[in-house]
Amino acid sequence: KKLSTTEDEVRRALIYFTERKLLRADENDVQRYEPVHDVVAKQIYELRSVENKDFKAFLRQLQNDYERWQREDRNEKRLLVESDVAKADVYTLRLEKRSEYEMWKENIQQSKDANQRRLEKEKKYNELLREALYRSKRNFRIAGGVAGIAVLLGLVALGFYKHAQEQEAIASESLSNSSSAAWRSVMSCTVPTASMGCPA
Repeated sequence: KKLSTTEDEVRRALIYFTERKLLRADENDVQRYEPVHDVVAKQIYELRSVENKDFKAFLRQLQNDYERWQREDRNEKRLLVESDVAKADVYTLRLEKRSEYEMWKENIQQSKDANQRRLEKEKKYNELLREALYRSKRNFRIAGGVAGIAVLLGLVALGFYKHAQEQEAIASESLSNSSSAAWRSVMSCTVPTASMGCPA
């Protein structure tokens, strides 16, 4: 089956790969291109070298962590952290080929279990925090409502108090006026008669 593409697309692809030194023109036939094996091989080697260096560094760390765990009577605080357990999972196939894997396996599994328990505790703790936050918000709203009602009742009581003071002042003034009028009427009567409204 032939690939359907234009000559322009092929030319652009050849230029692209040639500039990146992944392809080169054949010395005998200029219309033929071949991969630059040295460049491709070097890139693959560099990639594998980095991966191998990372793997070897992880092996050293895994061995050191295992030995410390053993020295400290399998202390749970010396188990692998979550990121190291993740690396162990990534490298499982390579680790299984090593003779030390059987002794590391228990440490790795206990680390997985401990990390899982820790994550579950953190999840429960976060749920409790969320619930407490919800309750405190609800209580805050209730307290705000109660405070609002108390302020409103205080304002109503203040209104009643001012009204009562006004009524007392009016009553006091009326009493004073009526007392003054009664006194004047008593004083104005020289001869008490019932027809004048004076006391007899």
